[in-house]
Amino acid sequence: MSIWHIIMLAFAAVYEDRNRLGVIAARIGRGGFEAYAADDHCLGLFPTPREAAAAITTMRPWVAERST
Repeated sequence: MSIWHIIMLAFAAVYEDRNRLGVIAARIGRGGFEAYAADDHCLGLFPTPREAAAAITTMRPWVAERST
């Protein structure tokens, strides 16, 4: 049985103007980038920071309202 130590490091914050849309955390141990929305809920684990940022920007309330 192996134990994984997963360390999360703040990688980047995603802003639009002065509004923080979310945060990207780098996961060391498993690899990948975890995206968090501004309300701190996890949007998932992504292989690149670009994909994590795209997930954050598409979760903006006005984008979600337009797509429904």
